[in-house]
Amino acid sequence: MLQLQRLKSTTLAEVTVLAIAPDPPEKTREMIEKVRSSKDVVLTHRFLSDPNLRVTDAYGIRNAGAKKPIPHPTAVLVDRGGREVWRFTETDYKKRPTDDEIRAAVRKLQPAK
Repeated sequence: MLQLQRLKSTTLAEVTVLAIAPDPPEKTREMIEKVRSSKDVVLTHRFLSDPNLRVTDAYGIRNAGAKKPIPHPTAVLVDRGGREVWRFTETDYKKRPTDDEIRAAVRKLQPAK
């Protein structure tokens, strides 16, 4: 979340960031406030709640090995036509795409010159 927020001023300036989680909206609001108070960062992503894991299942990222139903950490880049152009899924929640990987993915969205 913090990485994406940081990149919004450069790489992701013209990209809409949606954060989708199985958590109810109240829990998401608590997390946003915790980040603001502990890191002094205001997250400006759009947050969507997926309590029934419909979006999770549509992308095939449900973590079947988890004690409770949750998705694997995933970043997906979708173009304006609704086509997936890049995906990063990791079973280890601590691993995230690098800034360079995100930059390369965003370049795929830009029209060829």
